Amino acid sequence: MQSVVALAAIAGVASAWSGNYSSSAGTSAIDYTTTEVVTSYTTYCPSPTSIVEGNQTYTATSATTLTITNCPCTITKTTHGIPPPTSSAAVPFTTTTTQEVTEYTTVCPSPTTIVEKNQTYTATESTTLTITNCPCTVTASTVLTPGVPATSTGLTTVTTVVPSYTTVFPSSTTVVVPGPSTTATYTATPSETVTITNGPFTQTTAVPTTSVFTPEAPAPTTQAAPPPAPGAPSASGAPVAPTAPAPSPFTGGAAKAAAGFGIGGVLGLAAYIL
Repeated sequence: MQSVVALAAIAGVASAWSGNYSSSAGTSAIDYTTTEVVTSYTTYCPSPTSIVEGNQTYTATSATTLTITNCPCTITKTTHGIPPPTSSAAVPFTTTTTQEVTEYTTVCPSPTTIVEKNQTYTATESTTLTITNCPCTVTASTVLTPGVPATSTGLTTVTTVVPSYTTVFPSSTTVVVPGPSTTATYTATPSETVTITNGPFTQTTAVPTTSVFTPEAPAPTTQAAPPPAPGAPSASGAPVAPTAPAPSPFTGGAAKAAAGFGIGGVLGLAAYIL
């Protein structure tokens, strides 16, 4: 009879331990998002639409698949499954930078005009224009990696004294230029380049510069603070009333073991009586 009692108690403990282990093992599949920087991507358009990526517009006139190549581009994908382990490697990120340049190119998907200072550039069809009437300020998307040195370009001004300089007049005009010792009059036809010679003159020129910097990771997104613990003061100063926990039989390993011993004891007592 004692053997029956011992076996019953052991069976109860094994049942409690098995239940405790199975409740904590395994990972459930969830929907999680990943971010990736790519050189191009495709997207399906079920109806007519347009997509702007950077400074280029892609147009779908009917249901079709578009290939976006004006990258680097940052895309976000949602996947259902078990998320991969978090990597300690630096994650590239996209940021917007503003730079001063001596010229730049831009894609015009349709006929348009671009005015830069006092010069107008005209595109009669889809084409790429090179803007040279600078210095100009341009904004672009740049992919950076924390801890990896990157290059930034800009402009600095240099002042020099020159005996003469050249300039282009967009239309017919007559200009009177006062110099240090004499005043000269110049007549120009449309788009004519005229050399101003009654110098010397002080001339300011924009010169490209390059600098190297090491980017840091973007600041993490701020999350909402957890609710205060029961009995602790809330934001208004009033204490938070504790919430009664829902009844849950044998939730802990120790409780399950105790329950196992109790069941085993009952079974053993029944066997002894019989």
